[in-house]
Amino acid sequence: MGVRVAVTIAALALFPVNIAVQTNKPEDDVVATVRTFVKAIETADLTLLSATFDQDATAFMPGSPPPERRTGKAQVVDSFRGLFEQVRAREPGPQYATITPRDMVTQLDGDTAVVTFHLSALPVQPIKEATAFPGARLFCVGSGVAG
Repeated sequence: MGVRVAVTIAALALFPVNIAVQTNKPEDDVVATVRTFVKAIETADLTLLSATFDQDATAFMPGSPPPERRTGKAQVVDSFRGLFEQVRAREPGPQYATITPRDMVTQLDGDTAVVTFHLSALPVQPIKEATAFPGARLFCVGSGVAG
């Protein structure tokens, strides 16, 4: 596809607090939130994207001129508005991109989770020289419980 989305996100997204009643593992909810975010990017769906962020979300937007931190759900979602409009005007869709998270790892610590993954194939091991990982992504997901 013609679109390569380069976004590094650190965001707080709401997932159910009463985990003991659920039949799935807590990390399943976290991964579902990340997958929803990825689907929103692939389809340039601002409503779907908005559903993945809590009101107190923050995101570092490296592609913004200049790169900047956006604070609050409205600012974060608005950061994607122009990008999504450009993509929809330029590409047939939806589906405007295909994003395949590789080597996804979810780490839980109380009501916070960190999810990391790569967007491109990992280099052959062992790495013998300095290697950039431009396709790495980091998500921080919290339950929204005030401490």
